[in-house]
Amino acid sequence: MAGQQAARGKGSAAAPPSADDDFGRPGPPLSNRSPFVIGFFGGLGLLVAWFLYGLFLMVGPVLLLIVVAMFLAVGLNPAVEFFMRRGLKRSWVSPGERCGTLAAGPPPPPLLLLPKHRKNRRVT
Repeated sequence: MAGQQAARGKGSAAAPPSADDDFGRPGPPLSNRSPFVIGFFGGLGLLVAWFLYGLFLMVGPVLLLIVVAMFLAVGLNPAVEFFMRRGLKRSWVSPGERCGTLAAGPPPPPLLLLPKHRKNRRVT
């Protein structure tokens, strides 16, 4: 009897399935146009888009700094080349230009140049 059970082994189709692992017969495969497949991949795409949007929000300030740095580099490059044509090395021109830009300071905002209006002025 024990020999017969060992002969059946794990790969035998004669062993009856237990109630725990019997899910029934597998059905036909789903087509690509099935509503389940469309909804599943649509939801998966939505999750990926949401994840990428969150990453973009975290990386956004860094990207802004990179764009501003590129703008400044392109804008100040003619001045650097001007001084290089006059015989100065780039290693001396770039720090000097930075110091000159910082010494000049940022331009004042236009709102500070406007005249102040009186508050609580009655209109008759």
